[in-house]
Amino acid sequence: MDTRKNQREGRGMSSLPSPCINRIVDDIRDCRDGLISMRADCVQAFAAGENGPFAWKELSQLQSIIMAFDAVIEETGSLTARAAPEANLEAAIEEIRLVAALRHEGLI
Repeated sequence: MDTRKNQREGRGMSSLPSPCINRIVDDIRDCRDGLISMRADCVQAFAAGENGPFAWKELSQLQSIIMAFDAVIEETGSLTARAAPEANLEAAIEEIRLVAALRHEGLI
């Protein structure tokens, strides 16, 4: 796994300049905000009577992705605030990669 290799070789997200990390988190925050807006549209559609099993599954997946983004943003913010160990930052990066994989699969 690349993450473990990077840890052994002393590389990783923590070696990126802080502005790079901030840009990544800002991009995640922007995407999350768009998903929150999409979720609101879905809820309005459900209220108007447009619902079904597929729609509920979609809304559930959307909520899961929003929660993952929130966790990444919160964890990265707390890491930055307290200068946490690299292992915690690597966990946040894994979350970012998970979200990217979900995006690649077309789930977001």
